[in-house]
Amino acid sequence: MTKTHKDDTGRDLEGQHTPTTYLSRRAVLGGIATAILTTAGLGSAEAGIHHREPALGEQVALQPSAILPSASSIARMQHTSALLPDGLIMVAGGIAPHVGKTGLPLCSVQLYDPVSNTWYTAAPMQTPRYDHATVALPDGKVVVFGGFYHQPLASIEVYDPFANTWSYASPMPTPRKGHTATLTGEYIVITGGGGHRAFASVEVFHPSSNTWLQSSAL
Repeated sequence: MTKTHKDDTGRDLEGQHTPTTYLSRRAVLGGIATAILTTAGLGSAEAGIHHREPALGEQVALQPSAILPSASSIARMQHTSALLPDGLIMVAGGIAPHVGKTGLPLCSVQLYDPVSNTWYTAAPMQTPRYDHATVALPDGKVVVFGGFYHQPLASIEVYDPFANTWSYASPMPTPRKGHTATLTGEYIVITGGGGHRAFASVEVFHPSSNTWLQSSAL
């Protein structure tokens, strides 16, 4: 069951953010409440990072005391996050708000330290993207799949946190956005999403050999 947090007016606070679990806590990074948020909230929107884990199905109004004071310098939505080996949380891509205009796709990457409550700037992705999918590998690297920038993307980028660099990997057979990426053993399974239509196809990536396998449809 999906947990939904609502504000005093009953509106969902947790739209288009990314949750990342570290240790025994859960950090909610960015997204939308009454406005697009930086990590600790934007304007009067009392949302962002919180560690209050409600009971199953419980609806709660987030109070300022539940908000960590350190805000990201970049408000974003439709981004992804991943936990790095050193405990930092990587936040990548998404859309930055432009009042009255279409949002700006981002290639920026930030690292959040939940222990010191501090943000750092990491090397940017080579391609701006949103509605992408992200998987953290056991060796510490992070793989970003597809997304959207002018059109659905097939490109894949791999982040090396030790060198703070990005490199391209073998592109997805099918450009897609809004999909999922799941690590299972030594493979990453890409499902769903779409371009101009929804996809039922499943594609499997083997990061060690940088190759793709075609799988059956959903």
